[in-house]
Amino acid sequence: GISHLDEINSQAQELFSRKNKDGSNRPLVVLGIGGSKHTAEFLLNMNGEGNKGKVMFYSDIDPVSFNRFIEPLNLARTKFMVVSKSGGTMETTTAYNKVDEILRHTFKTDKVAHRFVAMTDISPEKSKLRKIVEEGKIELSGYVHDDVGGRFSIFDDATIFALAFAGVEKSKVRKINNIIVNKKGILKARLSGFCCGYFCEFMWFSILFFKLSISLFTLSVSMVTPSISFWISFKSIVLPSKIIDVEYNS
Repeated sequence: GISHLDEINSQAQELFSRKNKDGSNRPLVVLGIGGSKHTAEFLLNMNGEGNKGKVMFYSDIDPVSFNRFIEPLNLARTKFMVVSKSGGTMETTTAYNKVDEILRHTFKTDKVAHRFVAMTDISPEKSKLRKIVEEGKIELSGYVHDDVGGRFSIFDDATIFALAFAGVEKSKVRKINNIIVNKKGILKARLSGFCCGYFCEFMWFSILFFKLSISLFTLSVSMVTPSISFWISFKSIVLPSKIIDVEYNS
């Protein structure tokens, strides 16, 4: 967290400073969902670093959106940061496994640990991702601390690492932290993170519900339309013939 700012900043800057052969920097892709993603994303946008291509975010399991995201990346240049406190979050785990598979296939080697950074619980008993780190499958790692959940992680290792990688100065990070702490302490920061996290989740479910409603409406229309067409045809063909029969018989 903020108490290890210098150490985390040094790790991120060291990773960022590993230039490619053409002199360009390596972008960082954050694989995470909820607070594991939104806190870093929010602070990067607030500091004007949100759309510069240094740090990108992915948090989905849809194979189509995954392919659209991964295809434009130069995998030889890109680093991936996997963020999950439990190490078993479905979306994050699925994305990590898929990226790991693609990297192994692309570079024809199992030695891809240096292309990943993990942020997870310190205990391998609590985190599957920590086990992967200890097995040597991920090179660098930091912690999501015991008293920190995703939506409270605004100044935990993952967010600080992303900020440092993007080039946000340590003095800015400390300044933001001091502003929050000085205004009624850490409780307000946690409350803000809590509200922000649930608001993001509410918006996500609202969009999902809206899409589902549209799909159901479209399905209903597609089922009702043939029935209406049949009824119109029935009225135009069968009913007039009945009227003619009645007139003829009369």
